[in-house]
Order: sequence, then C-alpha cells, then structure tokens
Amino acid sequence: MEKDLRLFKVAGHCFGFGRMEGLVEGDTANYAPFEVEADPREALFTVRQTTENLEAAERKLLFVSSEGTVEPRLDIFEAEDGSGDYFADMAPVSTMPSVATLRIPAGIAHAREGHPHVPVLFVKDVKYVKFALDNSMMLLYSFATSALGTLEMHASVIVNSGKGYLFLGKSGTGKSTHSRLWLANIEGSRLLNDDNPVLKVCSDGLIRVYGSPWSGKTRCYINADVPVGAIVSLRQAPYNKIEKLELLDSYITLFSSCSGLKNDKYQGDGIHESIEAVATTVPFFRLDCLPDADAAALCHKTVTR
Repeated sequence: MEKDLRLFKVAGHCFGFGRMEGLVEGDTANYAPFEVEADPREALFTVRQTTENLEAAERKLLFVSSEGTVEPRLDIFEAEDGSGDYFADMAPVSTMPSVATLRIPAGIAHAREGHPHVPVLFVKDVKYVKFALDNSMMLLYSFATSALGTLEMHASVIVNSGKGYLFLGKSGTGKSTHSRLWLANIEGSRLLNDDNPVLKVCSDGLIRVYGSPWSGKTRCYINADVPVGAIVSLRQAPYNKIEKLELLDSYITLFSSCSGLKNDKYQGDGIHESIEAVATTVPFFRLDCLPDADAAALCHKTVTR
C-alpha cells in the first residue's frame, strides 16, 4: 500500500486519505472501525492535502448550504477553467470565513473501482484540519456513491430486534432526543449512528442501514449494518400522534434528508433511483411528538407491528 495512505469501507464502498498535516493522536479514531487492508485501486477516491490556496481559483457559485445559521458552512462552486471540477469551501459555522477548500475532480459521481479519483484539500489553519477532513470525506462519499444505490442520510438510527429505525427531521427537531428515549425506555435498543448513517439498496432488493465514521456530536462509530425496519419523520408537537405516510410523502421526506449534489444530472438520477427503491420497500411514518417516554413507546409499538 502507498505510504501514509489509509483505506476504509462503508456500505461496501472503499475510500481513503493520505497524510494530513495538523492531525494529532485521536483525531481519526472515528475511522478506525472502518479501516481495511486493500488494494488502493479499489478506492473510489483518496484525498490528498495540498499547500496550494484553492480558494483563489476562478469558480462559479452553485450552492450555499446553510447561509445565516449556526450550522457548518459548505459552499459549492464549479471551476471556470473548463476542467469540470467542483470546489467546496467550508467553515464550522456559516458566518465564518472559509477555513478550508476541497477540489473535487470532474466525474467523481462516475467513480468505480480501479480508477480512484484524487481530490485535494487545502486547510488555511491546521487547527481546522480535523473538521475539514471529516466534512470533505462526507461530501466526497455522497458524491462518489450517489449512483451506486447508496444514500448518505442526515438521521439518527436505533437498532431493535435486529432491524434499524431511522429518525429524520430538520436540525433541532429532536432526532437524537428520540433515539435516547428509545435507549432509555425500549428494551433491547442500541444506537447505530446519530447523524450520518448510510442507506444501501442491496442486490437482493433489501434496504440496509450502515454505521459510518461520521455521527455528529455523538461519538458512535460502529461498523455494522442491519435491514431497515421503518423510517420515521419527526415533528415537535404538544401531543403524540403517529401516522403512516403515502408514497409521495415518503419520497419527499427521504429526498430532503439525504446528501448529494442533486442538481447534477448524474448524481440526481442516482439519488432519485435509490429513493424510489427505498420509498417503495420500507414503511414510512410521521411522528408528531413530545420529548417523552410515551412518544418512544407509541413509535416503537407502531413501527414494529
């Protein structure tokens, strides 16, 4: 294996990164459960660090992720040099100037084993290298796997009786809180991932959910997967009520909670194909709820019938 190159697998997809100046012991502990010994040619992408200031390149703004909020900043640009590459500027909060820039090679959504792409990452200050690496890896994973039956989700996942239950919703809705209520009140529950699990449409048509190296503020990096039992969209309310969603609402719910550059035709087509497979296979529910044990009990009783 190439010196200093580390490789990982999530949902069967291999990727990696090289040496990153500024990382300290423990910074990459979240990747350790997913590390593999593999031929580098198996990787869809392998990230390298650069000293070139990529922010200075000529580019056109395509997407602003979270303007005016305290959420991390992730602005996506298209290179104007004819290469077809993308750039991503990032910062811990949207009001901060960019602390790092990632150059994403053209065609990464067409990534296949045997032809790894090599994105490059420029970090202005080494104190942000951990943040920049994690955000780059999440972004690249969603880009590279969008046409491979894979959806990187913004969700919290509980495993109970051998099945995974995904809780979706806008930031601040209470996904993590609802998972904790299951852990505290529903026997046999365990947390698989608290922020960025991965859904995969398997060759046998089964939909499985996988842990990943990214789990928000919760340190939950579990290399495991289970069939999906149900997907639940959460909304805060002064009462507890759950209802099964029809196909269109299921589709919309999933679309709003998965990552990827959806206005890129190739990525968008792959994302829509995977969403259709999930929405027509997995039961979806909407839970209007209080942050209490009764909400968890109602949800569990309904989705596990």
